[in-house]
Amino acid sequence: MQRLSANFQTLEYDIPNLEELFYELEWRLCTKNAINQFHEECGLLAPYPPLHAECLRQFRALDNEWRRRVEQYGTWATLKFMRRRDKESALYLLLAHTTQYYRVGEWAAQRPIRLPSPHSSMWATYLSEDARHMDDVKAIFSRD
Repeated sequence: MQRLSANFQTLEYDIPNLEELFYELEWRLCTKNAINQFHEECGLLAPYPPLHAECLRQFRALDNEWRRRVEQYGTWATLKFMRRRDKESALYLLLAHTTQYYRVGEWAAQRPIRLPSPHSSMWATYLSEDARHMDDVKAIFSRD
């Protein structure tokens, strides 16, 4: 029997296994925020991190921009432009085009060019917190 009361839902259960109970309760939550809060209260990682969609959107946009610019201006010009632009673009290059990222760094070291650090990007911190996030972002780069 179930009874809804304000934001709480109670149910009678005869499930001896706590893991089964956890998943029985979890599916009853309707919003991603409620599921996240439930996981956090249970000491688990949130399955729907609030920033995740925005992170994927931004890296998809950077990957699309990379492809478009390479086609229009060539790889080297695009690489120099994106490496100098901002820390998010630098992080994109570090993750998606690692060898070229270091190559343009060597080129810039011989010139008076100040390059943004990809490690100071908020996405670098976010991606370092959970390997699943990094895997999702790297999956964007492997599509062709």
